[in-house]
Amino acid sequence: MRHMTRRAICFDLDGTLVDSLPDIIGSIAAAMVEHGLPDPGDPPVRALVGLPLEHMFTALARDLV
Repeated sequence: MRHMTRRAICFDLDGTLVDSLPDIIGSIAAAMVEHGLPDPGDPPVRALVGLPLEHMFTALARDLV
């Protein structure tokens, strides 16, 4: 039987070990503003957290433009 040595451990920090929601909301807002779109605000972003980023940005841009 081969023994495997672990060289790294990965953690999924999103909502498990840290509250990353404020960082997610801030990052989305910064990206939207950088591309000339208005800051969507917290509630719309909160409603979309967990979806793939492509879906989040598409929904937010559609609602704001």
